[in-house]
Amino acid sequence: TGNIANGINNTGCFQNNFYILVNMAVGGTWPGNTIGALPATYSCTNITVTSSSSSSSSSSSSSSSTSSSGGTTTIQAESYTAMSGVQLENTTDAGGGQDVGWIDAGDWMAYNAINIPAAGTYTIQYRVASLSGGGNIQIEKAGGSPVYGSMAVPSTGGWQNWTTIKQYVTLPAGSLSFGIKANTGGFNLNWFSVTQGQKSAEDGEEDASPIISSFNMFPNPSLDGTVNLLTGNDAESTVQIFNMNGQIIQSKIFKNEITLNKMTSGLYIVRVNGESKKLVVK
Repeated sequence: TGNIANGINNTGCFQNNFYILVNMAVGGTWPGNTIGALPATYSCTNITVTSSSSSSSSSSSSSSSTSSSGGTTTIQAESYTAMSGVQLENTTDAGGGQDVGWIDAGDWMAYNAINIPAAGTYTIQYRVASLSGGGNIQIEKAGGSPVYGSMAVPSTGGWQNWTTIKQYVTLPAGSLSFGIKANTGGFNLNWFSVTQGQKSAEDGEEDASPIISSFNMFPNPSLDGTVNLLTGNDAESTVQIFNMNGQIIQSKIFKNEITLNKMTSGLYIVRVNGESKKLVVK
């Protein structure tokens, strides 16, 4: 127990009204104790607190924290409405608060819906920390399908050494509830953001997303629908192939080199961890 007056130590969520639900047997006996006439006194070691304004609940859920500024919506990682496998910890990142840690492969978090004003390309930024890298983070519709994109998480040299990585995804218009899933664990997440269009370093944001500084793509033009990508880097990379309507037609994770086959004639945008090049298939 402790003093939570005035929302001290991020306890502001407990200043609201709540329903308290207790699931219990009436009459009979408690383990180790005999109940006589009711009403009786019992001890409770754990309860679930659910806000009356929310239709969903989780014994592990934390308070919602979403902000919008300049066309960017930022979602604090700890504001999930449901999760599997993760834990919270205090963060030393700018702004303080908590981050999501102890992330292993298959762990996930689900978040309240945000408004996507129009269908098209969006920039997803993740604020991550990883002692040794090797992780892979995925953004999807809450529930697991469809998957909007995934990317490798680099080593930052420590669990509280933070950097911002980004990728471009195609989203439909409307109210979307996002899920964040770890295809491979080994990283912490402080927040993620959604921005309409392609956000670059010139927009005033840290542009630390590329795991690699460049990639080679050949042949270009391709005469038979086959193209090779070479990074010269053994870190995991994510390649996304977009058609000229902004739709993702292929998305793959690879290390160092990959060959893409059976591409039909046309003009494409090839992105590897946020870096884009045009590809012509004749």
